[in-house]
Amino acid sequence: MRSRPCARWEASGELIPDRRSKGGVRYYDVGKILGLGNEDMRTIGYARVSSHDQKSDLVRQCELLEAFCAAKGWRHEVISDLGSGLNYRTKGLHQLLEMILHKRIRRLVLTHKDRLLRFGSELIFALCEIQNIEIVIINKGDPPTFAEELGAGRDRDHHGVQRAPLRQPQPQDEAPARRADRTQGNRPDGLLRRARWPGYRGGGW
Repeated sequence: MRSRPCARWEASGELIPDRRSKGGVRYYDVGKILGLGNEDMRTIGYARVSSHDQKSDLVRQCELLEAFCAAKGWRHEVISDLGSGLNYRTKGLHQLLEMILHKRIRRLVLTHKDRLLRFGSELIFALCEIQNIEIVIINKGDPPTFAEELGAGRDRDHHGVQRAPLRQPQPQDEAPARRADRTQGNRPDGLLRRARWPGYRGGGW
């Protein structure tokens, strides 16, 4: 930058150099310069669940994001999505990406890292870093596993009706069937026993 505008900004207090050399050269923190216009930008909270039966969890995420941002005094907006973490075409995610690419937000707030995407979150975090957008993750604990998230959708049919769980055969279920086979004179492998007629000298099974 030219020295005259820097001297004027320093005199008005708009931009103070981080340090100055003995020769009068001003040195600035680039991060601070890039963030000069960020004060009025919004904070975006993003919430997502995978299936319709998780809507109550989506409401809880939105309420947590609202309360967290309000407690910090941030001007904020919450974007929510209902779709798989493998779906990159959700409406809310596209809206968020457009804001990031055009640097229209100051920070991104998530309840968990994997609420953004199941795979690919690091790429969006890298875009935020390039745009000097702060990332805040409220809970650093373990989110629902991939299998649990898939299972939430598999347990319902295409009408949204809960499917009855499949019952696996148990060892005790086989005992009555075997007793019935012996009572009927059948072998456990399904073959009929050879009849023992009077005077028959052949061997048994």
